[in-house]
Amino acid sequence: MDKCQFSEFTYGYCVTEDLVVGKGTTITGAPIFPSLIEEGQQGAGYDLKLERPGIPLFIQFKLVHQMVRDTAMEAKKGQFKAPFYRMHLRRRSLSDQHESLLSLEQSGFEVYYAAPAFHTIEDLNKNYLANCMWDRSFKIRPSKIGKILDDKNHHVSFTTANGPSRRYSEEPSELLHPSSAVQIEKTIRSQIDAGKKRNFRDQLPEIDAKLEQIVADRNKHRTIDERVELAELKKTADPIRRTAYLARQFFDCQLMYMTTREPNTQV
Repeated sequence: MDKCQFSEFTYGYCVTEDLVVGKGTTITGAPIFPSLIEEGQQGAGYDLKLERPGIPLFIQFKLVHQMVRDTAMEAKKGQFKAPFYRMHLRRRSLSDQHESLLSLEQSGFEVYYAAPAFHTIEDLNKNYLANCMWDRSFKIRPSKIGKILDDKNHHVSFTTANGPSRRYSEEPSELLHPSSAVQIEKTIRSQIDAGKKRNFRDQLPEIDAKLEQIVADRNKHRTIDERVELAELKKTADPIRRTAYLARQFFDCQLMYMTTREPNTQV
């Protein structure tokens, strides 16, 4: 078994930058960081993106283990041939992350797990410089993985970014089908069109209210240490900063605002 040669932070940073660049796509992203929301810190280009029509995108970054032996369970069952990758999910006794992401998706948001379909520094550098980090990442909706009703170890196995995958505990699930970068782009474009060209600031009250409701509901299932106290948060944060904070702290997600690329611009 070979582990990733880079950190989750590094991987997440590279994917986020790739979505901002949006090379070869009709969409581009603006990362919503709490630290960038302070007055005067965003910059003109950042502010302009938030004024364009778009939708929020939540990404939960994961690292992978490459399985290199045919003695691995998946290979013994004849369902994968080494080498392939495992993306591990958090056990229910440690975190209700998966259930929280399901709630987020069921509220109408675009939510995805993203994991690299590579594990070496060499491939990280190559994909970063080619602006294809997002395309070379395995991306799957929480709903495609389904509910986890027990406290066993679960993982999703896959070979390539867009190929078939399976969820495993003691027994494998049915085949899962990840979302390609092209499919996600089409979904985002259709959602933008359906949203009647609403920009982020117009959507913010609705986004904020939905996140707060999910957090309030999920707090009931979390330990005291895992909960986020909304009453205190409302006293100290404006809506954009609160939304960014909840995405990061409660859902452990990168919140991106995905918008259409203006013709003949690099912004």
